[in-house]
Amino acid sequence: MDSIPDDLLELQARFDQWRANRKYNRESVPNQLRYAALEMSRRYPSSLLRQVLKIQLCRLMPKAKTNARRSKRKQPQTALFKLQPLFFQYKIYRIDHEEKFVSAGDFLRFIARSRRRRLGTNRPIR
Repeated sequence: MDSIPDDLLELQARFDQWRANRKYNRESVPNQLRYAALEMSRRYPSSLLRQVLKIQLCRLMPKAKTNARRSKRKQPQTALFKLQPLFFQYKIYRIDHEEKFVSAGDFLRFIARSRRRRLGTNRPIR
């Protein structure tokens, strides 16, 4: 095995001391050690750091506070032209042959009522 640089061995000793003295296993790496490891990552290959320091460099990278895509407020899209809401009118003929225009909801109720009458039941059809 190749010789390990002295500064990397010193950082390894600091990491080992921190691991031995931490309160719990999932305790975050202190900033001083984090920045020292990131500084070493500029000088040495990540495979060597992973082997010697027993760390994952991707976990030491500082996280962005906000995601650039998420931080933009969603602006309502401006419409090229205004659309009027559609109200469908249905023409129905009642028993007394009276013509009447009703909305879609009333039309569906009318159809359901007429089906119930045809079947001879007052139960709603499923």
